[in-house]
Amino acid sequence: MMTRPDPQMFLSKAQKMISEEGVQAAARLLMEDVSQQLMQLKEDAEGTLSLCRMPDGPMHYEAACAEDVVLLADLVSAADKGYAALSGALQELSYASLGRKKKTDLFDENIADRVKARRESLKKTLSGMAETFGQSW
Repeated sequence: MMTRPDPQMFLSKAQKMISEEGVQAAARLLMEDVSQQLMQLKEDAEGTLSLCRMPDGPMHYEAACAEDVVLLADLVSAADKGYAALSGALQELSYASLGRKKKTDLFDENIADRVKARRESLKKTLSGMAETFGQSW
């Protein structure tokens, strides 16, 4: 280092480069992990939608669960665009309300409870991601 014309400037640039590369590498790893999580969440949401569509499933929840699948597809797409796009998408999350049952609706309450629990788990997971991605680096 001492053979450089300005050793202090060289050291400062080297530290900055290492720091930036470290952050970029960490961001890449984070994005890969989150992309995989989002794809799994999308598959899970598709499974939840399938529960709604079962013969004794809560059909009045179908529209909201279908919107969850679209929401997750959008998040996967945002993740493909990079950290900033995903961060922005996660900060703007909104969920459709579950439909209300009619007096004439017949469905298995256990399946309806599973759908509700799965949706709550999804919301909790995405809320955690939104919090993580809301941090400034």
